[in-house]
Formats: sequence, structure tokens, C-alpha cells
Amino acid sequence: PLISESSRGGQAALVSVGIGMNFITRRAELAVGEVRRVVRDADLPDGLRASVTGSAGFGHDYVQATRRSHDRSLWVTLVAVVGILLVVYRAPVASMIPLGAISIAAFVVMRLLNIGLFEAGIAQRTFVVVLIYGAGIDYSLLLISRYREFLDSGAPSPVAIAAAQDATAGAILASAGTDAAGLFMLAFADFSISSTTGPTVAMGLVIALVSVVTLVPALIGIIGPRMFWPGKGMGQVGRRRLWPAVARAVTARPGLVMFVALVALAVPAGWGATQEWVYD
Repeated sequence: PLISESSRGGQAALVSVGIGMNFITRRAELAVGEVRRVVRDADLPDGLRASVTGSAGFGHDYVQATRRSHDRSLWVTLVAVVGILLVVYRAPVASMIPLGAISIAAFVVMRLLNIGLFEAGIAQRTFVVVLIYGAGIDYSLLLISRYREFLDSGAPSPVAIAAAQDATAGAILASAGTDAAGLFMLAFADFSISSTTGPTVAMGLVIALVSVVTLVPALIGIIGPRMFWPGKGMGQVGRRRLWPAVARAVTARPGLVMFVALVALAVPAGWGATQEWVYD
């Protein structure tokens, strides 16, 4: 950082302090914080004012602002997830099971990042948290919905949870595997924030997957059907006509459905390929 000293007479001096590390890191933030403490506590003559600037000074402010953004993103994510789960299940316990399991997974991931097992800055941690909750809750919703279907068909709770795991394992593993593989590919990106973020987020996704296929079924098995109290008629929207019609269309002409989906996705993909990179 640069320590700028100026007096009322209009004179100024710059004192350069070198920091042998990336200017947007936790270590640089601590170093700049110590420099600012020294400047703040210095017994300066009357009329003399000192400030810290330079790339490391900017990095210090950037990290702090990003940390505040991360905290806000976490709370917004939690509020959104709780609201969605309550709307879907209308049962507090059923809502808390996936939320609690994914929160434990997020805690584990944050501890791994704190001990430096994976390289990630404050900004990357926001991506990790948001994706863990998004994907983890999505997988949990699929598992719990199938569990409820097997319960409604008359299966006892232990049989229903085992059948639900068997019925959803392929879809959940395929989804998580596809996402993780795509994120790991970012390791080959030239832009450093992408090359470090991709594998880190993929690691978080894998930990969320482990939580969904182990902790969530265990909690469901312990609590059983009581988890749905007092919700009534969950999953009934579109169950009689809409979703059966969609299922019949997809299974009758899977090739045509895939072709139409690829054409629809090719439009934004082609448009995105022509965009110019802007880092504003």
C-alpha cells in the first residue's frame, strides 16, 4: 500500500510499503489493516493527515465489501429457501429436514475453505453457498416427493424411503455429476477467478450430494410420516392431467423432444457466444 501524507502547505509524501502477496487475499487484508492501525494510532503533527491507498488498499476495501455481500446473499438464500419449502410442503418439519441437512453441508464446506483445503476468495464462497443450497434443496425435493408417493401407495415408511432412494438415485447422481464435471472444466479457464471458483464450487456440490443421499434419508427414516404434519394434499397441482400428459409426450417421442429442446437452447447459446466480455 501507499501511505500518503499531506500538510496544510500543500506538500505531500508517499511512502511505499510492499506486500509480497496477491492484493485481494485474506493475508493482504490483514496486512493493510495493520498498516491502517499504525497510521491511525500515529502521533502526527497538527495539520498532517495520513491515508492508505494503492492496490492493496483497494483490495482491503474490496474484500470487506465482498464479505458484506456474502453475508447478505447467505441470509437472502436462507429466507428464499425456507419460503419455498414452506409453500411446497406446508409442513414445518418437512421443510426443516432438507434445510438442516444442506446447512450442515454448507458448514462443512466453509470449514474446509477456512483451513485452506481449496483455494477460494470471499466472492467464490458466495457462489459456493448459493449453489449448495440451490442444488441440495432441489435433490432433496425430488427424494422427499418420491417418498411421499410411496407412502400414499400404502408402503410402510422404511420401505417407502428405501424405494424413494432407489427411484431417485440415478437422477440425482446424474444431475450432480453433470454439474460437477462442468464446474471442474473451469479449472482450464484463463481467467483466474473462474479457474479457482469452478473446482471449489464442484467440491461443495459433491459434499451437498453426500448430505442428500445420507443425512436426508436418515432424518426421514427417523421422523417418518410425521414430518408432513399438518400438510394436506401436497403435490396435487397438475397431477391428474398436466404431468401425465408431459410424461406421455416425452416417452412417446423422446427423440423429437430432445431435438426441440436442443434447438431452443441453441438460440441463447449462439447469442451468448457473440457477446463481448465486460468486467464492469
